[in-house]
Amino acid sequence: MKVLKVTLVIGGIITALWFSLIAVVIFVERIVLVFIGTSVLRSIAGLSLYFLWLALWFFTIKAFINFLLKSTRDSKALN
Repeated sequence: MKVLKVTLVIGGIITALWFSLIAVVIFVERIVLVFIGTSVLRSIAGLSLYFLWLALWFFTIKAFINFLLKSTRDSKALN
């Protein structure tokens, strides 16, 4: 049962990562590339959004892992 739960959690995280990246790509293509005229500004805005997406997911996964580690330590200390 634990293997199934871990597989579902990891699969859910990977799916959420992929869908959010697709959303960022669509946003950059439809909004940034249309409304920003200068090529340099488009590049800066697009790369900034990709970096923001990466940083957001990094800190989200880091917080999730810290939560799991903390809850695992607490439950072992109680037993």
